[in-house]
Amino acid sequence: MRSSLIRLRALEIGAELSGRGAEGLAFAKRLTRAALDRPLTDGLADERKSFGAVMRTASAREALRAARAPVEIQKV
Repeated sequence: MRSSLIRLRALEIGAELSGRGAEGLAFAKRLTRAALDRPLTDGLADERKSFGAVMRTASAREALRAARAPVEIQKV
């Protein structure tokens, strides 16, 4: 039973992420993987730089023009 709920939630998360820009997802994956291997201040600085880089991409500009509502990625 629990494994089917986990699988269902994984599919929901996958569906949410599939509508996101590839560049932003790539940055998020890289930042997540590096998070445990560096000091918090370094990670936050990298996050700020990454956000700026992502917001300059064509997919981010298109999303802003389309005025998409924010999507909650993690539901607690």
